Amino acid sequence: MDNLFKAKKLFVEEFNWLLELSFTFMDEEIVFLRKGLFRIEIIERVDIGPVEIHYAFKVPSLHEYLQLFQTQLVEGPYLLENGWSIAVFEIDGRMIELIQLKDMGTGYE
Repeated sequence: MDNLFKAKKLFVEEFNWLLELSFTFMDEEIVFLRKGLFRIEIIERVDIGPVEIHYAFKVPSLHEYLQLFQTQLVEGPYLLENGWSIAVFEIDGRMIELIQLKDMGTGYE
């Protein structure tokens, strides 16, 4: 989305999503919102290139997928400040982000 503030406000105030996490990573502002079992990631881009759409999935162990898809790894793995590990792969022409969550004391991952 073009304006992270507007997007966050829309989802939180109009659609009752919870702000789970907000941070800057590699010069991008990133917000994770949560509603029930669903999470969305919104990234504010600083460049004006084409929008990149990708799929993101939670996995129990990123290490297993790093071994399985090592030749398709295009970005990462990264360890975020909150303990999550992420990596991006290009599989069959699609960008796939895999996320290994860390339990943050909330009772769910």
